[in-house]
Amino acid sequence: MKLVFCLLFVVVKLPSVTGQLKILSTPNGVLRSARCAFICTGVSSYKSGWRDGMGEAVKDIDYSGCRFVNPPAVTVTLSGDRCPAVYTSKPGRTTVYIYAVKDVSAVTLQRSKQCSAFWTATGYSC
Repeated sequence: MKLVFCLLFVVVKLPSVTGQLKILSTPNGVLRSARCAFICTGVSSYKSGWRDGMGEAVKDIDYSGCRFVNPPAVTVTLSGDRCPAVYTSKPGRTTVYIYAVKDVSAVTLQRSKQCSAFWTATGYSC
């Protein structure tokens, strides 16, 4: 009987225990309702997407599936074999460009270092 009571308590109470996300600032300075705030995350595989830019390796991160209404704040890190640091540029509602901070080719990041991009985007859905 105690087990049934415990399970019932968890089923009834669990949905009411939710986390809260509060966004203090955004790339475009527009704040929206806290109920619309959310985090979307993913991994862009090393197997495709790296290309050589103007002296830097570049990769597009596509987060269009998140359906942000404004450009989100995006954080990206690489994981692989001694991957370089990256920085983001031109975040939009659906994509952001990342650039390697040191002189390294797209082929090196893709084939020998196998650097996948782990990203997190924080923004609004409404």
